Amino acid sequence: WRAARPHRALLGGSCLLFPPIALAELAQPWLLKVAIDDHILRADWRGLTGVAALYVGVLALLYGLRTLEAYLLHLTG
Repeated sequence: WRAARPHRALLGGSCLLFPPIALAELAQPWLLKVAIDDHILRADWRGLTGVAALYVGVLALLYGLRTLEAYLLHLTG
């Protein structure tokens, strides 16, 4: 652990990103379920558009979080 001590802030930051990344990954199948059950089966295209936009937003958020995590781990060495 002595070798990791100088990098504890970077490692801590990387570890803090794990829960939001996991939530963003779990949101994807849930949004797909909502899209099918609540909007496609009822032909609610306006609602489906909103869920699709939210899905794209979650994908963008996940990309940003994973990029930040990879950057922090790269700085850690």
